[in-house]
Amino acid sequence: MGLVCRAFGTHDLPVGLMPFACESGRVRFEDGEAYHFGLTLAGRARSLSDAATLRDALARLGAQHSG
Repeated sequence: MGLVCRAFGTHDLPVGLMPFACESGRVRFEDGEAYHFGLTLAGRARSLSDAATLRDALARLGAQHSG
């Protein structure tokens, strides 16, 4: 949730956007490993522009922290 809020530059998630972890239980990740999560978009959040905005914002965050 924090990552998605940071990508949007807000404290709260946009209405209708709900992230969820694909794993259940505890999972250990090593530095540099990919992490996958899902998103549910309902109501106005279903617009393709919101999905594209989020995709681009997450890509920018990833680029800032890679390397």
